[in-house]
Amino acid sequence: MQQSTVKPITAEESVEGARQWEYIISRMIGKAYTATLVRVTGVHGGGVEPVGFVDAIDLLQQVDGSGNGIPNVPMKNLPYFRLQGGGNAVIIDPKVGDIGLAVFAYRDISNTKKTKAEGVPASARTHDVSDGLYIGGLLNGAPSQYLHFLDSGVELVSAGGVTINSADAVAINSPSLTHNGKNIGYTHVHDLVQSGTSNSGTPV
Repeated sequence: MQQSTVKPITAEESVEGARQWEYIISRMIGKAYTATLVRVTGVHGGGVEPVGFVDAIDLLQQVDGSGNGIPNVPMKNLPYFRLQGGGNAVIIDPKVGDIGLAVFAYRDISNTKKTKAEGVPASARTHDVSDGLYIGGLLNGAPSQYLHFLDSGVELVSAGGVTINSADAVAINSPSLTHNGKNIGYTHVHDLVQSGTSNSGTPV
């Protein structure tokens, strides 16, 4: 009976084989996009319209063999996040230069971006840079206009005018309402008042 000539694997060969598999798996994982910080380079759509898209560039560069950064190619048409429920929304569209988070779908979302409906993916690609979504508001500077919720109340700061368009009456329930330091609420009084048909003076 002929004996087997299979050579047993040595410890060194086992370690080397494990290293090769580790390298292969690491390379595969490295090609899967998950999330990264990006800077907005273009904005498409927005305002009182359906949510738009942004172009953005990855802020983390690949590195060549000499340790030098390789400039990234901009990502195109990433749907961006808007706080919205039904017909109610807070509209704060991204601006060029904003920094935010890009996350990447695990399947091809190009058909979904067009139809906004359930359906099959357009291709077999997975975790690809082409299927990014933008969520803004990271590492940006101080705002010039804002709605600030404090423990002591709410502060609204506008860099221009404030416009309220209401289909019904606007109700303000407050013990006082001031304008330029004067009380114009329901408890205010006027000076220079005399009985008659003339208008009163300004609020005190």
